[in-house]
Amino acid sequence: MISFLVAPALAADPPIDPIPAPKRPYPTFGVAPAFTWTGFYLGYNLGAAWNSQKTVTTFSSPWNTTNIGFIGGLQAGFNYQISSIVLGAEIDGDWMSASPSSSSPSTPGPAGLTKTTGQFNWASSVGLRFGYAANTTLFYGKVGYGWVTQTLAINSPLALDTTTTFVSNTNGGGLYGGGVEFAFPGTQWTAKAEYNYITLSQQKFVVSSPNTVIVTPTLQTLKLGMNYRFAM
Repeated sequence: MISFLVAPALAADPPIDPIPAPKRPYPTFGVAPAFTWTGFYLGYNLGAAWNSQKTVTTFSSPWNTTNIGFIGGLQAGFNYQISSIVLGAEIDGDWMSASPSSSSPSTPGPAGLTKTTGQFNWASSVGLRFGYAANTTLFYGKVGYGWVTQTLAINSPLALDTTTTFVSNTNGGGLYGGGVEFAFPGTQWTAKAEYNYITLSQQKFVVSSPNTVIVTPTLQTLKLGMNYRFAM
């Protein structure tokens, strides 16, 4: 009799579910942000500089001379990327050693040849950059203005009643160039290779009136550099 009363009561109670085991959290994979060239950067460079000069006189035929030297320094700038287009501005300052020296092919009189010597010590420039970004590779052009500190000297023959005249000043002109820059994945560092051509102003020497010497220098540079990009 008791068993008949207890059995229905037990049957009425719902079954007890076992305590579920804790679920392991599954990793979530987000979408990595797209790479961008936008931001400020600071870096350094080193390479080669070609100092060329054309000399024209009133008493001999023209001649050209070129010298290759070392260049190295710092640069800083800012890039802004719109889709695949990158616009920016850059300023740099470099120390260099490039000193072409040559004598004229002919000079009247027995006193000797006219000799021109040009020495460039420092170079700086400011320019605009415009380029195309293929993800972490940037191809760009550059236009701006460049300056150099220079010493130009004319050693003219004694037949023209002068020995040496020179000018030491800052010379400047238009800058045209371009390059390619690569970003290292997972870092803020980039590496670049860049070529620049700077047209400089003429320098005129009056060695003995009306005899004059006009020197037109140009500067070409090929630089390798590293930049650190600051996160925006």
